[in-house]
Amino acid sequence: GEGTHTTAGNSCLIHDGAAFALLASAAAVRRYGWRPLARIRTVAAAAADPLRSPLSVGAVTDELFRRSGLTPEAVDCYEWNEAFAVIDALFARDYPTLTDRYNRVGGALAYGHPYGASGAILLVHLLAALRQCGGRRGLLAIAGAGGTGAGLIVEACHD
Repeated sequence: GEGTHTTAGNSCLIHDGAAFALLASAAAVRRYGWRPLARIRTVAAAAADPLRSPLSVGAVTDELFRRSGLTPEAVDCYEWNEAFAVIDALFARDYPTLTDRYNRVGGALAYGHPYGASGAILLVHLLAALRQCGGRRGLLAIAGAGGTGAGLIVEACHD
């Protein structure tokens, strides 16, 4: 409809960036004496209308709640990749009482969207936000092209 178009003014910029996450089994953590930052509790993928791809971030979030049995209030921090400003509006619409838990260290509209690194960067931000607020559970969700969405719920391993 009118006024709902994606433009350079409501989309993130493309930037260079890098991050990595080391995923390991519980056996590897014990074997090497590592101190993990978090444990992956739930993973999910979901899809939405390919012509309205930002909606897939909500679809994957719903799937994460369904698989984990958690409620939105049981999650301390949320990281949704905000490639477009509409993502923020969708979160505020779906979770109006939880906006203080959303993208606590900034989002892609502020720092850009480094393609190929976005998922790892979101995880790094989510773990930082959980540490800052002393939270236990975090949810990460990202909308992809063509209506795809992926996400996970982690539980922090605070010292």
